[in-house]
Amino acid sequence: MKSRNTKKSHNHAFVALAKISRELYLATSKAQEVSLIAKNARALAVRAGDKVLGFKAITDFIDDLATSTIQLAKAINEEALEIAHKAAQLQRKEFGLEQFDLVLKNPEATHAESIIALKEKLEKELYISGKEQRRSLNSLISNLMDIQQEIRSAGIIALNAKVESAKSPEYQSSLDVIADDILHSTNQIKERIDRSQSIIKTI
Repeated sequence: MKSRNTKKSHNHAFVALAKISRELYLATSKAQEVSLIAKNARALAVRAGDKVLGFKAITDFIDDLATSTIQLAKAINEEALEIAHKAAQLQRKEFGLEQFDLVLKNPEATHAESIIALKEKLEKELYISGKEQRRSLNSLISNLMDIQQEIRSAGIIALNAKVESAKSPEYQSSLDVIADDILHSTNQIKERIDRSQSIIKTI
């Protein structure tokens, strides 16, 4: 029973990590949108000159933040895929243990001693692999918290962009659209990261 439950746990981990990978992929796509929006805002700020210097500084910061978010999200995605791969390996090892148990339950089984030795070796491998998976999951959780903090900062800065746009009536409507787009996209990224964190808590 314990083996069956552990196998189900590893299977759940594999599925959960695949879902996290998808959320991070979508978050990366949104971060790329934010970067593009910020670049377009920068171009508008250059045309507007000194009238929107405060807004330009904000869009520069958001563009840099979006770029670092993209890099971090991609790295976390690769990490999630690697952990999913290890979870699949754990599943296979659990299946191997189940087969050993079936053989050992047969009173007519031959070479039982060698099978027991192989089983014990596999159990040790599973124990070590399980500890490694937990360390990897903790690292993933930490990295998700880092990216969440970055997105939270981007959202605050996007709100400040709305304040700055009001200082330039001539360009306010265009700047407001840009600020709203950035805020909307960063909120969507936050939702993806929040979902990822919720999923990982179930593993």
